[in-house]
Amino acid sequence: MQKAISPGILFLTMMTGLSSCSQSYTNKVIYTIDFAWLEGCETGKGDGKPVLISRQCSTDTIQLIFPEGGTSSSVYVYSASSDKPLRQDHTRAGEGHPSLDLTGLADGVYLAHMLACAIGGSFSIIIKTN
Repeated sequence: MQKAISPGILFLTMMTGLSSCSQSYTNKVIYTIDFAWLEGCETGKGDGKPVLISRQCSTDTIQLIFPEGGTSSSVYVYSASSDKPLRQDHTRAGEGHPSLDLTGLADGVYLAHMLACAIGGSFSIIIKTN
């Protein structure tokens, strides 16, 4: 059984080249979803608060990493107004963590969903440019 390091998130990392959006460097935001937090979303026993992803520029790279879910894992992100996934990823055991590249999505609210053998659930994501 995995132990939760913090509620909801293993880590949030922001690496910056330069702080100005006009430079040729981009920031990279990596947001990792914790197994226990996602399990709380699945069972309804967790806090269920939306994940807030803040970026410096609309061109920043955003990577959302999910826990490994067993034999097969599928992850999706949807806009609030559509049932067609904007981004998706599928992995099998041994292929690493499923992840979604959210780079280029506009500021707003999205729905993320994971379906796997050992874990599943949905939660809201808010993308915001500072």
